Amino acid sequence: DGDLITAIAAYLFAVQNAQVHMIALDDVLARQWSARLTGVFEAIGVSAGVISGPATHDERRRAYQADLVYGGYREFCYDYLRDSLARNTGACVQPPSRGQPGSAGEERVHIAASARR
Repeated sequence: DGDLITAIAAYLFAVQNAQVHMIALDDVLARQWSARLTGVFEAIGVSAGVISGPATHDERRRAYQADLVYGGYREFCYDYLRDSLARNTGACVQPPSRGQPGSAGEERVHIAASARR
């Protein structure tokens, strides 16, 4: 099953201290995956968050603090663009990535997955 393989890959990266972005085709799939797998990940010590269209700035910031972040591809793109245009780091929702000022040297891994409907 593709979900199991994706979940194992996400876990392996997350335990290596990399933040994992699970990129879905849309918000609906991201919320479904999050609802189905977050409990499993949290039981093994990996925190998980989800970003979706109606999320507030603070909700997005909290979601990005997790080891594993679920979201639709549009949400990740828009957050990246908004953060790139922000006048200060306090206005950003994503934590600084490797090589940026304030970075703790963390890695980010992006896993894109699709599902049949």
